[in-house]
Amino acid sequence: MGDDKKMAWKKLLSVFGVFFLIMAVWQIVVLELLKNGVIGTMVAMILICAATVIIFGLVFALIRTLLDVFRQLMGEGTEAGGSGALKRRRRSLVRFRRISNISLRV
Repeated sequence: MGDDKKMAWKKLLSVFGVFFLIMAVWQIVVLELLKNGVIGTMVAMILICAATVIIFGLVFALIRTLLDVFRQLMGEGTEAGGSGALKRRRRSLVRFRRISNISLRV
């Protein structure tokens, strides 16, 4: 089991390393274009900001996907059935509606 965890962490860290490498290369390319006068300062800022948002969005989506998979493996919930907390909220809402209907009738 320990080897599986180590391999999973290596894969995860390698994915984050690739995202970091892509971000670093993109910034170097944009800054070289800025230095050579091909693009202006505002365009360089917009390109770097857009790339940052896209990369962090991809990282967030990857983390969210991994967490969903871990939740399903741990049995805390599935996408079809919903999580345990969601089921409890639904039950309490149904109870509240029943109680409010009873009080309105009296």
